[in-house]
Amino acid sequence: MTDPPGLALVGGILARRWRCRHVHWCQDLYPDIVFPDFGELWRRFFFNHDFVIVPGPCLKQRLNNDDKIFIVPNWPEKDIMPLVMPSTLHPLPILYSGNFGWAADMSGLLGAWRLLNNQRPGRVKLHLCGRGRRRNYWQKMAPSAQWSDPVAPSALSAHLGAAALHVVVQSKKTKGCLVPIKFMAAMAAGRPVLALVPANSSVAKWVIAGKLGWVVDPNDEKAIVDTMITILDNPGLLAIRGVKARQWFVDQQIAAGPQRLASMITGWFRA
Repeated sequence: MTDPPGLALVGGILARRWRCRHVHWCQDLYPDIVFPDFGELWRRFFFNHDFVIVPGPCLKQRLNNDDKIFIVPNWPEKDIMPLVMPSTLHPLPILYSGNFGWAADMSGLLGAWRLLNNQRPGRVKLHLCGRGRRRNYWQKMAPSAQWSDPVAPSALSAHLGAAALHVVVQSKKTKGCLVPIKFMAAMAAGRPVLALVPANSSVAKWVIAGKLGWVVDPNDEKAIVDTMITILDNPGLLAIRGVKARQWFVDQQIAAGPQRLASMITGWFRA
């Protein structure tokens, strides 16, 4: 999900016009990325709202940790059932399932995959699934990887469960501006993640704190290769961290997000 640019401003104006309370459910801070010189000015519009909901702690921090900003992590669109870890880990099935848009810089992952194929030929099977304006560009960089379009909702659990390791990618320039929803899908599926995300981002903090996978600089090809080799040499870690991933998803009550959101908004407007 994403916010139409300017929604924070328009919502505040309409709330004042109709003299009503206003909750802004913020999915990302896109203008901060496109117009960084005006980011601080644009973020002031958020303080015209009664409450703001964001999907992760990095967005709250970017919005100055105001006490009317609340965190409700996004949830997968469909119930995802965790499946048994694939029995065959040679080659190791790795999956990126998401959008190939402006927030996903795949250069580090694809560069590392090529290097790893030179060092350990045939040990990793990389599957990239999704659509987006930059898919053709990335596909030309790695034509020998497996590429596919999004699967039907009824096949989502099997699709996610077919991989032993999921990749989450977030460009450094988007730090504090979004939380990749594909991370929650991996947690729901009970799969650890190779998080190629900015340091101290929401996903990085969650993965490190919960031991839900591995966090690596998204542009450091050597570090990505070294991490993949560690995983190849210690495949038992995948099952261990996969169990932690699903337990984290349950403990954090991610699937109950809609109910939590509705309860919070109802409470605010009844107060």
